[in-house]
Amino acid sequence: MKRLRLGVVGVGYLGEFHAQKYASMEDIDLVGLADKNLERAQEMARKYNTKAYNSHTELLSRVDGL
Repeated sequence: MKRLRLGVVGVGYLGEFHAQKYASMEDIDLVGLADKNLERAQEMARKYNTKAYNSHTELLSRVDGL
């Protein structure tokens, strides 16, 4: 079965919640996190072993869904 490639836009409370859930699922690849605060996105990306983006448009071309 193909793994679903997902990203998260916004890494506030709910964004981090979703990132944590996606990162823990076997059939999901957490492709990246996007936030207007790049420093926060980078911090969360390190925590969940993924990439950080400063813009959701950069992330959109790399995922199956958000």
